Amino acid sequence: MPARALTSVSRLAELRGQDPYDFWRLASSTVRALRERARRHAAQAGDFDQTAAYDADAKRLYARFNLVLADQAHALSYAPRSLVRATLALLWRDFALYGAAPEDTEHVDVLRDYGLTVAWHAAATPASEAAWEARAAEASEEVRAMPRRATSACCA
Repeated sequence: MPARALTSVSRLAELRGQDPYDFWRLASSTVRALRERARRHAAQAGDFDQTAAYDADAKRLYARFNLVLADQAHALSYAPRSLVRATLALLWRDFALYGAAPEDTEHVDVLRDYGLTVAWHAAATPASEAAWEARAAEASEEVRAMPRRATSACCA
């Protein structure tokens, strides 16, 4: 385990494991999602205050991740539960509010591993809206194709 301080997403990626509950997998996904959301918000609305908020969240996470890395260098193998919960909350927050776009599938997979779900249709991108409309049409066709139950004369 390297003893260098974490300052970038690439260093987090070096620490990732294959286990679905690997903390560094969660950490890497969260920081990448925060950065991607900051870029999207800046490009769409030019809201630099919101971008600064995302950057502040990422910096706080890096500071806490560095503490975990130091603990792991001293043979402590688990991240504190409070940090795992806070990291999950940051990852899930924007997806819960705004939904997920098709390019967010890797982050959504991490959330699913922890039992959290997101709405795909609320992302308000043309691709996600088209995917939602297609799934809604399929579901509607399935309902129409289902055999109807006959109601009995006594209950009508």
